Amino acid sequence: MSKKIDVKGSRVLLVDDTPENMRVLRQTLEAEGFDILVATSGEQALKIVSGNAPDLVPLDVMMPGLDGFETCTRMMSEGLTMWSSLSMIRK
Repeated sequence: MSKKIDVKGSRVLLVDDTPENMRVLRQTLEAEGFDILVATSGEQALKIVSGNAPDLVPLDVMMPGLDGFETCTRMMSEGLTMWSSLSMIRK
């Protein structure tokens, strides 16, 4: 028997430039009780993370401007994701 984890109040920063992906992820995670922050670019994600340490950052790999790899690299090098989990999403 598996134990259910209470995620209510856990913050997730969704980073994706595709509106449909964002809609599906947001609806799914909000239904589970997550608090959602949204960024549509790597630059926007860096600004949000600097003031709001999320618990999880699902990050699109292919975005214009800063792609997911560069965004992730900058978050880690600036110590912005010290307590966060990063996951890369590839379309």
